[in-house]
Amino acid sequence: KSRFMQEIGEGFGGQRTYVSPGETGSANIVKQLGSHQDVGRVDKNNKQFGHEITVITIQSLNRLFRAATSRRRDALEKAKFLLESGLIFADEVHHYLTPKALEALTAFLVNNPQSLMIGATATEGYSDEKNAGRQFGTLLHRVDLAEAVGEGVLISPHISIVKTGLSLDGQRTTLGGDYVFNERIPRK
Repeated sequence: KSRFMQEIGEGFGGQRTYVSPGETGSANIVKQLGSHQDVGRVDKNNKQFGHEITVITIQSLNRLFRAATSRRRDALEKAKFLLESGLIFADEVHHYLTPKALEALTAFLVNNPQSLMIGATATEGYSDEKNAGRQFGTLLHRVDLAEAVGEGVLISPHISIVKTGLSLDGQRTTLGGDYVFNERIPRK
């Protein structure tokens, strides 16, 4: 996905925004883009607005739009700049299937109808309700696991099964489908 996003971005040129699910993803995207480009990073610890390329976490994007809708002048200017992006890459879109995240991503397209948004995921559907394809539209490209391993994009999977006696039955999940772990996981 990173190589695809980078190649499309280079061919597109102009102002673009990469949305990532967290700080690790942001750091990886910034590293992939390289130091020869004008890249700013916006996350919990970085507030580098005003660059041709902005890499922002979905959490920071949500906070920025909340602040902008409350008419905070600094947030309005930052949001306006981001919304001028002609190309938006939403990496790991399966994390953005919550109403709040979808609203933040939709703001790009509403404010700049000429912009193009591309979502990428290796987990295209959790369930019928939370389905990346249904939310993001036309599938442009699919690479199955064998093809990705064959192209050297992924290493060959190595699987180990470890019996722990622990169970995830009854554990809560976030709206995005990730588990919320308590101190003690009930044993079977």
